[in-house]
Amino acid sequence: MIRAVLFDLDDTLIDTTSAIRTAARSATAEMAPSLDDEACATWWVDPGGYFAAYDRGELSFAEQREARLVRLCSEHGLPDLDEAGRRRWLDHYERALVAASRAFDDVPTCLRALEAQPLGIVTNIAAAPQLAKLRTAGLDGVFEVVLGVDSFGVRKPSPEGFLAGCAALGVQVTEAAYIGDLLDTDARGAAAAGLCGIWLDRTGSAPTPPDVERIRSLAELPALLGVG
Repeated sequence: MIRAVLFDLDDTLIDTTSAIRTAARSATAEMAPSLDDEACATWWVDPGGYFAAYDRGELSFAEQREARLVRLCSEHGLPDLDEAGRRRWLDHYERALVAASRAFDDVPTCLRALEAQPLGIVTNIAAAPQLAKLRTAGLDGVFEVVLGVDSFGVRKPSPEGFLAGCAALGVQVTEAAYIGDLLDTDARGAAAAGLCGIWLDRTGSAPTPPDVERIRSLAELPALLGVG
């Protein structure tokens, strides 16, 4: 029986992809107003794979962001920013990212249906910026626990975060479900740790996996868990 529910945050509860695009445009407009969306896409598409390198533990979170900015400047002939310039861009970007954070339309109804369950978040980003996004998105105080990678030290799909989330909510792993938008990192990682792993596949772009549950919208989640 599922007694507690844990969520990923980015692109699960909050439309972070859209917020990233908005923030990159805002930060870059200050530096190069003529830069178009196609050029700005160098930031969010990340052709250098710097965020993936962060996920593998090869770069820190700050290092991957700086590497992406350097590539953006290099590929589009923008001024080679000095350290102070990069700091200004990244600070602007972070403020704009938080300001643009919005919950998906299916989130409020889902959370209301699950309000009797202990709820938590386990994310591969540090807790402080994630809490800021939650406040902006109107989700502040909804979750009993918000655990960032700085709390458990090892990024998903390693089991530590999932186990820490269950412990913080006071349930066994077999009593918890974990929902996220990444099949391997979230759903399969949770399942390997002993939780009920659920993949939120908003695009429906892949076949249903044989080893974890799949939903297309968080509106489907309460029924899947037998709630409501």
